[in-house]
Amino acid sequence: VHGGESSNCSNMKARVVAGGLAVFVAVVAIALAGKHFGSDIIRLLKYGEDLIENAGWWAPLLIFVIYVSSTVLVLPLFGFHTVCGFVYGTVKGALLVSFSQTAGAGLAFLVSRYLFRGFVTGVLKNRFNEKFTAIDAAIGSGWKGAKIVFLIRLSPLIPYSVTNYVCGCTSTFVFAQI
Repeated sequence: VHGGESSNCSNMKARVVAGGLAVFVAVVAIALAGKHFGSDIIRLLKYGEDLIENAGWWAPLLIFVIYVSSTVLVLPLFGFHTVCGFVYGTVKGALLVSFSQTAGAGLAFLVSRYLFRGFVTGVLKNRFNEKFTAIDAAIGSGWKGAKIVFLIRLSPLIPYSVTNYVCGCTSTFVFAQI
């Protein structure tokens, strides 16, 4: 028994070191990409800003459709929040993005629940049987599960769109997930 605990401790240390190394490599890669592609990123943000400003009264609807579509299709929304805040101001931009984000989360959850749940749940149960069952039981436990989903959403390690789809494969109810 004691040898197994030592092995688990060594595995945990190796995972922590590997995770730390992965974060370091990601930060360096992002910094290098920013240095190399910085002007392209700024140009892309400016294009988005111009598109929104020139859309007139259609702009909020355009933002809503782009945001919901990107959330459902698990596409990156890099800079989108910034552009919305810059064009509409902090409060109006935050309200528009929050509303769009909530609608996108709900739609992605429903797509996951009613189109992909059987397949994905089968895969997850085959690969992570006891762990997936425990996670499903915890997340599906009413308001306690809603708190768990809220805390998962605060984590920068799990992408927002992925959380929508994973929660759709559990027994949680839709309002706890959104």
